[in-house]
Amino acid sequence: MADHQFYPDKAFHVTTQANLASILLNGLAPLYGRRSQQFGETMPKISFFVSREGLEEAMTRYFEKAFGQEEELVILEVASNVIVHPNPDHAEAFAVEKIPPSAIIAIYDRNWQFVAKA
Repeated sequence: MADHQFYPDKAFHVTTQANLASILLNGLAPLYGRRSQQFGETMPKISFFVSREGLEEAMTRYFEKAFGQEEELVILEVASNVIVHPNPDHAEAFAVEKIPPSAIIAIYDRNWQFVAKA
């Protein structure tokens, strides 16, 4: 993890393009669904990455398999002051409370190309 650059003021969340309009309107909500089960989650939560490197590793190892190439993924940059459960041993963190749309800073495509300021 020494090669990861951690950001004190932001974290990253991956979602599908299909979910984006709803998230920008309603915010992020902790959920527990099919993909949560695929990733071994045990409770409703919103998962984040606190480094770009951690997110890129997850994209390569897990997300592309879980989502497939046909689903367009987007990366949300979120203010980290709303994330209350960082994991100091990993490049991951999570929240169990709803996160308002105002906490979303920017949107990127899966290749880190800037799409929009939220």
